[in-house]
Amino acid sequence: MAGGSVVLAKSAVCILIGNVINSCLHVPLCDTDKINERDELEIDLRGITAEGPNHGGKISLSKFPDIMLRILDEGRLISYTRKYGDIDF
Repeated sequence: MAGGSVVLAKSAVCILIGNVINSCLHVPLCDTDKINERDELEIDLRGITAEGPNHGGKISLSKFPDIMLRILDEGRLISYTRKYGDIDF
């Protein structure tokens, strides 16, 4: 999942997260108060952290369920279901 789009959010409703996962956009939740507008961050969705040179430390991100990471790895929900036929919750 290198080079993908990520939106860091303080909060979000479940339906939003489901829709953006289907669109292959990552939306982990975190304390956005610690991030400045032009900060460049390196995001590790599997390690659930974000950090950057101007930041001075790691920010903890909410963990994605494994099924969402597998859907993101495939590109989107349609690609996942075409390949695997169903979603195993």
